[in-house]
Amino acid sequence: MQIFVQEQIRALTMFFGTRYEDVNQWLQDTEEIFDRVQLKPSNKYLAVQSYLTGTADTWFRLHKSNIPDWSTFKKEILEVFKTSVNQTSSDSNTHSLPPPEIKPLPLPISNSNVYQQPDIVVLPEQSSSHESTNTESIKNSTVDNTVDNIPNVNSSTITNIPSPCSVTAVVNNNIAHEVNLYRLLDR
Repeated sequence: MQIFVQEQIRALTMFFGTRYEDVNQWLQDTEEIFDRVQLKPSNKYLAVQSYLTGTADTWFRLHKSNIPDWSTFKKEILEVFKTSVNQTSSDSNTHSLPPPEIKPLPLPISNSNVYQQPDIVVLPEQSSSHESTNTESIKNSTVDNTVDNIPNVNSSTITNIPSPCSVTAVVNNNIAHEVNLYRLLDR
């Protein structure tokens, strides 16, 4: 009799907790085997823990303190792992395979992202004719910490700098964008 019980319990299938597994069917099969070998509810609760793996095992370990017995276990696992994919109408005779699971891959991020528009900043150019005038005016000016009439700029592109000579510089802000992307991925 002991060998029969062991063989029956070994016949149980593992429950991973994926969305394509039918938790109702798994629980029904498990209960049927447990009843066949006449396990008490307390022993059912102990035995079933060995047949949880993957997401189901992680869920159980995290919530074990709130699941004290077999009855609570059945109710909770049905609630957590119920799926709409496996619920088919009873009059349907066709069986189709579930679509393959799609897992997101990490995005490669480099400083040479060709799809990102660079930020363009126009800077005043220091030429030899302006250099002496600019240096002299800086020496003679007083520091004024007041700033008036700054327009609300929503981008990092600066235009309309009052200077007869200017240089256009391309600024690559990939590092800032990369940090923001990682922050979004961590959520």
